[in-house]
Amino acid sequence: MGSGKSTLCRMLRHLLGGVWVNQDEFAHHKKRAKQAFLDEIKKQAGDKTVPVLLVDKINTMRQHRMDILDSMGAGTTGDVVFVQYVHPQDAPGSWNRAADLCEARIRARGHGHRTLMGDDPKLRAILRMTA
Repeated sequence: MGSGKSTLCRMLRHLLGGVWVNQDEFAHHKKRAKQAFLDEIKKQAGDKTVPVLLVDKINTMRQHRMDILDSMGAGTTGDVVFVQYVHPQDAPGSWNRAADLCEARIRARGHGHRTLMGDDPKLRAILRMTA
């Protein structure tokens, strides 16, 4: 979504090892994308050889977070950390500047993303729904 989630996950995977599960990699499953994504989380969470599981997804709704936690619950024990990105100039509870920055980054990368295209006329509305 232009916030840097994938960049952070890529860096952490490099530094910590482990597995990075990116929601965007499951778009080709179409209507089964969500379930395929959650199934992969469950599979990786159950693998005792995986030291760190990095889940790359926008989790703006409580249900999104619960789905991930439920999938991870079948796996090995460990800590769960959710990362929230905020813009330093946004007031608490506001996401306006962060959304503007994400939109600018997505528009600049054009078609360099699997799901969000820079020329999508609905881009701003999509970003505002996640804010």
